[in-house]
Amino acid sequence: MRSSRIALKLTYRCLGRCRYCADRKKLWEARGGRDMPNALWETCVRLLSHRERHPFQEIHLTGGEISLHPNLLVIAQQLQSTGLPLSASTAGWAAKCGGWGELLRRVKFHKLYISLDHAEKKANDLIRGPGSWDRAFRAIKEARAIREQMGKPEIIVASVIHRHNIRHLEVLVDLLRDWGVDRWLPAYLEGVRSFPQLAPTSEDLTWLRNRRAEHPTLNSTLGEAFHPAIAPPHLITQGEWPNDQPVPSCNTIGRLAIVHPNGAIYACYGSEYRELGRIGDDDDLETLNFQQLLQVAAANPPAACRYCPEPIQNSQPLR
Repeated sequence: MRSSRIALKLTYRCLGRCRYCADRKKLWEARGGRDMPNALWETCVRLLSHRERHPFQEIHLTGGEISLHPNLLVIAQQLQSTGLPLSASTAGWAAKCGGWGELLRRVKFHKLYISLDHAEKKANDLIRGPGSWDRAFRAIKEARAIREQMGKPEIIVASVIHRHNIRHLEVLVDLLRDWGVDRWLPAYLEGVRSFPQLAPTSEDLTWLRNRRAEHPTLNSTLGEAFHPAIAPPHLITQGEWPNDQPVPSCNTIGRLAIVHPNGAIYACYGSEYRELGRIGDDDDLETLNFQQLLQVAAANPPAACRYCPEPIQNSQPLR
């Protein structure tokens, strides 16, 4: 069972050019502010320093690209002082924080999620933007060096599966094993209706199903991902659950709270999920009941869940 965690969306800013991320980049206009202000993350540190005020067992730093926040190092160090395990997501950008190797030496991150979609540099950069493959490789290399010295962080590569890489997953998995990556997180393409040109086709899914049957290693590495009982083909290719198939319970909603730069709290990364609450000043923290907010979120899944391809998302071991 996945532990409950709180995610701090430190910034909406990102220098990447991922073709499937256009919708997310506009969210800051609706949800307020590009960067999390000092007063808010300082409030979150105070909140998370008191275990009786929250149910969380892990803190996750996310964006945008978190390395673009001017105070990333200070934020991470302050959150580390809470005693909760700290994880982060990055596409490998690190110019403003001195490089991921330096950051990982100064902050003991428990997990580091690094985005990479394709084993081939040219194919990866075609979808994610120029230089994205090199940045991911550098971050993995630096994280691996720190892991060898300190035992952490666990290195997890997250890959969005789309039409351009679905038939190359074996090569990607082999490459990640060679690089010493700990786990692989294959993620479905979100917003298929907005990006139909990137959605896997029915032929792609048939090819993958046949390939899994022939290669037990690929089958075990993918795990539940792309299993028809978990995510029906219509959802992957058209972006909506079939009308005759109920949306299964989600392993995220009810266990995750995301704090945005304006203090709004959500229980899902999806762009259509509703606000659950808001973090204001310290007086508000006395009455803010996160456990209750998570229970409300789990009990009332929104209509937007019909368009979500990831009710279950698990990383698979590579080492």
